[in-house]
Amino acid sequence: MKFFNPKRIIIMIGFAVILLLALFSVKGKQSTEMPDQSTLSDNALAICGEKPNCVSSFQDNKDSHYIEPQLVETFNTELINKTVLDLNCTPVQSEPNYLYFKCISHVFQFVDDLELLYNEDQSTIYFRSSSRVGHSDLGANRSRVEKIRATLK
Repeated sequence: MKFFNPKRIIIMIGFAVILLLALFSVKGKQSTEMPDQSTLSDNALAICGEKPNCVSSFQDNKDSHYIEPQLVETFNTELINKTVLDLNCTPVQSEPNYLYFKCISHVFQFVDDLELLYNEDQSTIYFRSSSRVGHSDLGANRSRVEKIRATLK
């Protein structure tokens, strides 16, 4: 009996794919069960941890987690709400200068938290978008914020 039997290899790869899909499903379910939690504190949003699944405008601008804030004339919540709804996000909390959304991925239902903080004196919107679970987000949080920034230009 050969150890490297092609049929055996295909079965092993299929089993590995099934395990990986099951793991993603469990992690997606885990993220939906976590409570919504704003990071707003002292008129600032939290910085990101070590994992690459987060971006924040409050990071050092040389850090890989840094996302540029957006200069705007007004804090157009109607435009922002429409944009994030198109990105499969739902509102969680709304204050005059702060918006918090829960964004859900289409396939495994992973939940990301998206926050926007408007500084009226600087006419600037600051962003934070972070995955609740996992290590990598394959750039989903950065892409989401860049789409919002493009809409606001």
